[in-house]
Formats: sequence, structure tokens, C-alpha cells
Amino acid sequence: MVLLNLLRKTVHLYKQTCSVALFVFWLQEHFSLNDNLEATAQALYQELFVDNPDISEWKSGFVDDVLQLQRGHDLPRTEMLGGEYPVTGSTGTIGYHNQYTAESPVIVMGRSGNIGNPRLYLCNCWTHNTSLYVKQIFHADPMWTYYMLKNLNYDSFVGGSAVPTLNRNDVHAYGIAIPPIELQKTFGKKVMKLIHFRETNLSEIAKLDELQCTVLATISSR
Repeated sequence: MVLLNLLRKTVHLYKQTCSVALFVFWLQEHFSLNDNLEATAQALYQELFVDNPDISEWKSGFVDDVLQLQRGHDLPRTEMLGGEYPVTGSTGTIGYHNQYTAESPVIVMGRSGNIGNPRLYLCNCWTHNTSLYVKQIFHADPMWTYYMLKNLNYDSFVGGSAVPTLNRNDVHAYGIAIPPIELQKTFGKKVMKLIHFRETNLSEIAKLDELQCTVLATISSR
């Protein structure tokens, strides 16, 4: 009888372990899919705006011809009240608040400490003072604007001493080639499909992660 009970517990533990392994596999597959989606969007940008030989209708200009960057807004962690709006810092979401300072879509990048690395939020956000965000776009497609910023070399903008700092005026003055708005929009429509697919995938990842935590909690409680 003791041996039989031990065998049953072993089989039960094996099934639970297999469940955890399956969750890990699913999570890895979803993360891999997101990486592939981002790589596809970047490859499309490369094809249309970097390797494109037909630039006869493109214009020479500067970053501030197509957008205006703004420093984010102070909000100590002790004053973050939860809520539905992400607080976007220099490296990512650092909390949530019940008010927002920028409306969707929000393009934000690191201003202090970790500079550059633009990120896209498809929701209203509180943009933190450790970041810069795109306050306004002038006659340009938002998705082209986002990927244009992602492809800038931010090493050339580093300022400050011990803590790297990104000056928005330096970014504004950076020379760029501006493609026709029709080509920008074509790119934007294709990329938005990929981004919505990625957002759906992120939602699935969150659900899988929650289920995995539930299974692990059940195992540890026995």
C-alpha cells in the first residue's frame, strides 16, 4: 500500500512537471514569434527606406521636419496611483498611473541613463521625465516615424558625464532622407498588421504566464 501511494504521487508529480514544461515551451514559442514579427517589420523598413534605389522623390531634411520631441513629466514612484496607464521610463514601463500625458500611439525613448531605444505603446501613457516622447508628428506616418527613430545611431547623441543624457535638440538637428508620404503609409499599413499581431501575442503570453504561476503555486502547496 505504501509503495502504491508513492507510485501515485510520483505519477501525479510527473504530470504536473510535464504541465510546467509545456507552459515553458508555449511561452518560448510566443516570444520567438514576437521576435520574428519584429524582424519582419525591420526587414521591410530596410527594403523600402535603406536599400531602395529609387529615391528621386525623396527630400533631404532633419528629424524636426517630421516630429517634435518632448521631455517626459516628473512622477515619483510614491505618487504612482496604479490605474490603467503605463508610466514609461528610460528602459520600459516602470509603473502605472490614473492619468496620462500622451495619447496613443505613443513613441517614447530613453533620455537619461539608458538613452535611445524607441518603444511604441498603443495606449495612452504617462511619459516619465527619464524619457523623451514624440509630442507631435508633422505630415508623416506614425509607423514610419517610429522605425525611422529606431534606426538612428544614438551613440552619436550621448552627452553628460557619468550618466548618459539624450538632448532632444541634438536629435531634432539630425539629417535624414524623407520619403514620399504615400510610401510611408504603405509601410505603416503593413507594419500595423504585424504590430497588432504582436500585441495579441503579448496578451497570450500574459495569460500563459498567469496559468504557469497558478500551476507552480499548486505544486508547491502539496
